Amino acid sequence: DEMVVTLRRPLVERLRMTAAVMDSTASSTPHQLATKPIFLPSGMPESLEQRATKRLLQLVQDLTAERDEARERVRQLEQAMQGVVANDEVAELRKRNQALALENANMFTLKEENAELSAQLQAIWATVDGSVLDGRSDAPSTGT
Repeated sequence: DEMVVTLRRPLVERLRMTAAVMDSTASSTPHQLATKPIFLPSGMPESLEQRATKRLLQLVQDLTAERDEARERVRQLEQAMQGVVANDEVAELRKRNQALALENANMFTLKEENAELSAQLQAIWATVDGSVLDGRSDAPSTGT
């Protein structure tokens, strides 16, 4: 009779009832659903559908646990890989820093050499200018 009454109810009411049942089981885990009276033997032999449903719920539970473990392994591997990438980047940056430090040291050496050569050139020009002013013949000729 309940089946006949349920089928005769208006569509909107059946939808409301279905939504209420779905809401009440939305936060249930497969293990909780498996312990519901519909899945427990009640003196009557378990039907093929009940056994299949229990088995499916158990498989869902097992697969959910396996998925969660796999996600955790992936997360751990990603963290480990970030560490490896970070170490490689740090090593590359250290090499680049050493090269720049060497280039920087060379720049100061070249600057000092440049200053010394400028001083020598100034001394040579002073000598040349002095020779020309004194009228000495040992001054280099300019070709004019």
